[in-house]
Amino acid sequence: MVDVSSTTTLSSYFTNLVSNLMAIERQPLTRMTQQRDALNVQRGVYLDLRSQLSDLKQQVQALRSSSPFFTLKSGRSVTVTEPSVNGATVLSASASASAVVGDYRIQVSQLARAEQWVSAEQAATDRPLGKRGVFYLGGTGVAAASLPSSSPIVASVNVGGVGSGLRELGSGSQAEGTAYVLEVRQGDSGFEFRLRAADGGVVAIYDKAKADGSLTSDWQVLSPGEVYDTHRGLVITFGESPEAGTAAIDYQAAGVTVNVVESDTLEDVVNKINAVIQPEGRDVVASMVGTHLVLTARQTGVVHRMLYQYVAEVGGDWGETVPPEPEAWQARDAQFTVNGIPFTRARNTNLTDVIYGVSLQLAADAEGKSATLRVTADFGQARSAVEAFASKFNAVMAYLEDKMAITKQGDTYTRGALANDTVFSELRFRLLSAVMQRYEGTGLYNSLSEVGLTLNESLRLSLTDVARFESALRENPQAVEAIFDAVMNVVDNELERFIGGSGYLTQSVGLLDRQMTDLGSDIARFQSYLSDREAMLTQQYAQIQAQLISLSYAQQTWASIYGSVNRLF
Repeated sequence: MVDVSSTTTLSSYFTNLVSNLMAIERQPLTRMTQQRDALNVQRGVYLDLRSQLSDLKQQVQALRSSSPFFTLKSGRSVTVTEPSVNGATVLSASASASAVVGDYRIQVSQLARAEQWVSAEQAATDRPLGKRGVFYLGGTGVAAASLPSSSPIVASVNVGGVGSGLRELGSGSQAEGTAYVLEVRQGDSGFEFRLRAADGGVVAIYDKAKADGSLTSDWQVLSPGEVYDTHRGLVITFGESPEAGTAAIDYQAAGVTVNVVESDTLEDVVNKINAVIQPEGRDVVASMVGTHLVLTARQTGVVHRMLYQYVAEVGGDWGETVPPEPEAWQARDAQFTVNGIPFTRARNTNLTDVIYGVSLQLAADAEGKSATLRVTADFGQARSAVEAFASKFNAVMAYLEDKMAITKQGDTYTRGALANDTVFSELRFRLLSAVMQRYEGTGLYNSLSEVGLTLNESLRLSLTDVARFESALRENPQAVEAIFDAVMNVVDNELERFIGGSGYLTQSVGLLDRQMTDLGSDIARFQSYLSDREAMLTQQYAQIQAQLISLSYAQQTWASIYGSVNRLF
């Protein structure tokens, strides 16, 4: 009798039969899955190689003079030596590549200082002062503008509005040496203008090009006779026949008011003053020292002297504390010499107009001291760029060699993922040729080896002669740029053939993606077919099993009947 646990469950005989049949029918699915896995592996190799080539291309851009990322040039480093007082800092600096190499002896006679005013002692900081009055900060409530002298650049100036959220221009006049200066120059598209403050800084004013209320410090196109609103309180009417030059402009700010009431404490007054938006350049910061109200100019220098006034109504004025020494709280400019040339500046830091290409910072201990600022050529950035290129180049070579290798283990040969595609051996050959060959017509240097960059016996690139490289870059930077441009153009073209928009790897990855998508659809359809097929076979053999069971029951019945008859006779 057939071993069956129930009429709805296939016996092991039929289960094995279905499994064996399905194993045969699954063979196409196995082949498709293996094919998809192989494509996925190949795609992964292509993506890895594309990433390697993209990294190399990035390093190539740092060595091409036409690239905005070009770094193959001499930089500058700065050191401060020979302080007149041992242990003194005196100054610090940073330098751009345009700074002139040399020594600069800097002697500081005085540092810039912000103006300060200190009230008399008040009763307390946290109790009502019983004062009522008005602080006028930056002006006295009425704005005015004028031209201290006639100029063909400006026809007239007037008072305008201040844009929402913007600060009014601070007061400045030629009489006190704080006037604004309108600069006009001849640009590529006509005359251009910008506005400078008395301390030399460019003032941010309304950007005509954007017309969205934003400000700019850049040069702007000038239209003859136009009326230009700075959106910061000053309106300029240009002359009909502009010319390059400068024009002084006096501007008196309206300023802001701060109302003091009897219930205000000293802390309240400080907070009120610091909360208002004051005109720029002559603004003050309030603080408390003991029970004194202290006003300090936000910026250092004589041109940034405070402009304030208090009009008392109740409780009298604030009184005044005498400074510990004469002029101790007066504004002062920095005064110093560079190689004997005198300079006066309103601030101590970010001095970019003293030594060309250098941003100078005078230290807090600089007064009465001197030191030497030494600017030297620095090839660190250029050397790092060349070494980074060599490193990425070697990584690409190593990857190609590994993936194109054919290895033997016993009697078995294993081919790398790229071994069957000769286009990659061609890429390797061309990249090696690009860095090895001579380039005639590039000037003094015709190969990378002439500037210290060579290939070793393992065909690995490295900067083997740093001294030769730096010497060449110091003495003939244009010639160094020329040979690197020649090499990098060839390398970049080769890389573009593979990773550009229509490059080999780009196209190949796209093709593999489409093949894998198609295979995925075929696999899904075949899996659905196999599922239906297995269900059908299971149902078919279940019916056969049921019939066999039914016949077995019939046989048992007949055997029982005929067995009883035989016993009767």
